[in-house]
Amino acid sequence: MTGPQPFSSPGWTEADAQRFVAEEREHTIKRQQMKKALRSVMTPLFRRHGFTGTSPFFRRLQPERYDLFMFDFCRGHDGYTIQVGQCAPDDIGYIPRQELAAFFALRPLNRLDPESLRLEQRARVQPRPGVQPGDSFEYGAAQTPEDYKAIALATVPFVEKTIAGFEDFANFSKIERLDKR
Repeated sequence: MTGPQPFSSPGWTEADAQRFVAEEREHTIKRQQMKKALRSVMTPLFRRHGFTGTSPFFRRLQPERYDLFMFDFCRGHDGYTIQVGQCAPDDIGYIPRQELAAFFALRPLNRLDPESLRLEQRARVQPRPGVQPGDSFEYGAAQTPEDYKAIALATVPFVEKTIAGFEDFANFSKIERLDKR
């Protein structure tokens, strides 16, 4: 009699494993191409509005508030959403005020992103409400650099809407809430 096995056998063949690796490699290459297109289109736009950082993360750190922006790439398919956040310099996420210095020693201010904030300090912008693959900005059909750039250019109106939304973020985050189910 054999004892219990610590992990069950996935039942994959070598061909299944190779197919999975090839699909993941293709997904990674497509994501890198999309990031490159977003970088070329979005960086000048964000610079005009006073943001620093590089794609996919941008931030505008002002004395009275921090505006945070990121392109959030999906793990399971070729798509991304826009995730944004806003906070006061002394109200970052779940970090108590007295522990902010220790927090920034581990994560410098120039690395702060929306995922560091509480849910009520964040919002998600996407072309359609929902959490299904078709509800994000899709780039799976892109083949050429021009295709990726066209997708990045189609995202510009959403980015401009988001940048304008930082002026009344409390209202904007209610409309563009994080959970769109």
